[in-house]
Amino acid sequence: MVRRGGYNAVRVHMVEAMLMDSRRGDFNFDPQQLDRLHYLLGALRKQGMYLFVDMLGSWNGAYGDLKSHRWARGQHDAVLGSLLPGDEREHWLALVKKLWVLKNPYTGQSTLQDTALAGVVLVNEGAADFLLRKGPSPVLLASFQQWLVKQFGSQGAAQQALGAWPTESTLPRVQDTSPMGAAFQRYTAELQDEQVDWMKGRLAEFGYKGPVTAFNAGMGLHAMRGQRQLSFTDMHSYADHPAGGAIEPGTKLNQWRLLDGRNRYFDFLAWSRAWGKPFTVTEYGQPFWNTWRWEVGPFTAAYARLQNWSLIAHYGDTFNLSRPGKGKWRQMIVPFDTGTDPTLRAGETIAAFLFARGDVSPSKVSVAMNVDPAFAASQPADTFVNWNTAQFQYVAAVGVDIRGAAQATSANRLALSWKEDGIKAPELAQRMAAQAMLPKDVAQAVTGGRYLSSTKELALDTKRMVMTIVTPASVGLLGSTGAKVEGAVSTELIDGEGAVVTSVLDAQDLSRGGRALTVISTDSRNSGMQFLDTENKVLGRLGTFPVQLHDATAKVTMPAPPTGKRWRLYALDFTGRRTTELKVEELGGRRAAAVIKLSSLGDAVTPYFEWLAE
Repeated sequence: MVRRGGYNAVRVHMVEAMLMDSRRGDFNFDPQQLDRLHYLLGALRKQGMYLFVDMLGSWNGAYGDLKSHRWARGQHDAVLGSLLPGDEREHWLALVKKLWVLKNPYTGQSTLQDTALAGVVLVNEGAADFLLRKGPSPVLLASFQQWLVKQFGSQGAAQQALGAWPTESTLPRVQDTSPMGAAFQRYTAELQDEQVDWMKGRLAEFGYKGPVTAFNAGMGLHAMRGQRQLSFTDMHSYADHPAGGAIEPGTKLNQWRLLDGRNRYFDFLAWSRAWGKPFTVTEYGQPFWNTWRWEVGPFTAAYARLQNWSLIAHYGDTFNLSRPGKGKWRQMIVPFDTGTDPTLRAGETIAAFLFARGDVSPSKVSVAMNVDPAFAASQPADTFVNWNTAQFQYVAAVGVDIRGAAQATSANRLALSWKEDGIKAPELAQRMAAQAMLPKDVAQAVTGGRYLSSTKELALDTKRMVMTIVTPASVGLLGSTGAKVEGAVSTELIDGEGAVVTSVLDAQDLSRGGRALTVISTDSRNSGMQFLDTENKVLGRLGTFPVQLHDATAKVTMPAPPTGKRWRLYALDFTGRRTTELKVEELGGRRAAAVIKLSSLGDAVTPYFEWLAE
């Protein structure tokens, strides 16, 4: 099922929390759950799936005898504690030995030995900037004080240089711009370097010499500096997020959008790439109950492919695709559960074509922001690429070069110094056009909140909140009533809002194919869902199945089918089975069109429609 969905890799995340749920004693894994994990990993291997595995994901690690549930905070902090030599780091090592070095009976080898293992995350979301974003922790106080004495020679000298001596009540925040704040940032930079060296060394002792990464949350130059020792860069970002991650009455979600250009979600991903390394995104999302979450799958996939990233993974439960399934949380759509959410599942289908199949072309030109790693080491956590500059991510490939030696402009890559941060995207486009890196018409199209990709396949208009995709194999749009796109397939959103994308299934381009899939992704809600405000931000009642898809009407016009054939159109259910044949109007030149209104399908409403030339 996972393979059929277009996936070729799986991230293994937070499994120690599930293995230790309600267990007594440390590392006392639930044997049934452990067997299920091993069976799953073996089955994925047989299907040719790659694995990306978190060595440690849960702040409670593999500790037992917890007073509350596995995900409750405040009892242990193995993630933050592993930054320091000591008990929590030894706990990390013991977890690696007892879980990832353990022989899997279904593969005959350990996970660390498995050739399906494409990458290891040393500690999930373990960057100091991310862990301390809401305030300092006394866990690091003694170590920081020792570091200051070593740096300045004595406590008195440090206090004189910094104007203060850190105590539990005066530890600086990671956003602090004071001399003490800069010193703390240099301290955590060194701490992270030492942690990575130690953990990589331990994995090498177990025979693992494959790709490793860490610090995959916390956007900023300081956090990026830690990528220098790692094999690849991984990052997480969300376009919206329920406050605290809770799913209960009173929980607020901001209803932030992507198409309006104000959301820094994609900025934080695109400009976290460190040039010279592969770049992956193992968490992204615009979770339920965001009204516009139909944006995130196609939007991310298209621009990730333009950026030529190596992997994207929508955070969510995609293994259990049954609706409804067993258990309380399988009776309704819930945040971060892709499997039960028809909106996100439709977006994942589109993403499989745009990104995994490679329908969108990567940009052949790029921009590199040169940053001195010594400068980055002392920067506050929120020092990041200016919004004006960041928007060039919708035109060409972008990233930060933090290797140390400033890179010069080359034939296909424009180099910027940090002093140039803030340069606006239209000015960047004109500069690249003047150096023959961009076609002049592309540069002229980058203006007033409009962005045309260097490949001319992607266009984003943040004023109208419309995105169009025109490639040989896929054509579509994201927008609302009146949005149009012209390519081998012509599409108009007559009423409603959502994503409408048509992809060829049996050829390399739509103009020659005889089979295609149109996906119409709109918002969806649980039956009986209620909110405590008029903007649908504050949850009142989550509701249950059946799911209600928001209506939309789209007109799709197909090119001429193969000689001697005519287009037919079928609605498909979520298993891919044909349910209803829809009316197709034949046009001149053997073209054909259909007006698809979701609500006309009644209880058989679906995002999926198959075009077949017969």
